[in-house]
Formats: sequence, C-alpha cells, structure tokens
Amino acid sequence: MNKRRSIYLGEPLMRLAEAISESKSGGFSRKLCEIVERYQLIMDLEVLPDFTSDEIDILRGIIMGEYINSRKVRGLHLDVLSSDIGEKEELQILSKKIELLTAGQRLALIEKITKDS
Repeated sequence: MNKRRSIYLGEPLMRLAEAISESKSGGFSRKLCEIVERYQLIMDLEVLPDFTSDEIDILRGIIMGEYINSRKVRGLHLDVLSSDIGEKEELQILSKKIELLTAGQRLALIEKITKDS
C-alpha cells in the first residue's frame, strides 16, 4: 500500500525546486530522491573512529539543538574546545581527533549522534 505524504518546502527545498524548474532536467521528486540516496551512500560509506561514551556526551552537548551548517561542520573541532562538558585535556584530545575527519565523516558523526539521541 502506497501512502501519500506531504512535505514542507522549506528554503533549501524551495531553492532545489527552482533549480529543477530552470534546468528542465527532470522532476523535483526524482531529484530529491537522488539527493537522499546519495546522502545515504555517504553515511553508509564513511568510516568513523571509535568514540568513548564521554566523547559522545561532549559532542551531543555541542550538536543537539544546533543548526547544522557548513560553519558547524568545518569548525566542529573548535567547538569542542569551548565545551562546558569535560576536562581541558580531554577536550583537546577530542578536538584533534575530530580535526582529522573529513567533512563526510563529520556529517556521519553528526547523524550518528542525533539519531542515537
């Protein structure tokens, strides 16, 4: 049984819809499905290092409730250093660990933390 769903066209989806209508490369739904499938590929293929439960708690405190944009992804290792959770040395170690991650790995980490919460 195929249940019909409605979605809210927020700003990012409005931009996508406009780009699709201008390019005439196919329908909005098809393109949205492609984007979701590709994003899931990234999430599935990215390999993350192991994080301790304390490190996950620190990251959860930094990520939860925040708007995730390119600045948040790029500066995640810096946000760790200003966390109220954890000791200074622990935060420095975690910051270095995250600094080594690619943007895709950082997104996968953010998805993991927000999914598990």
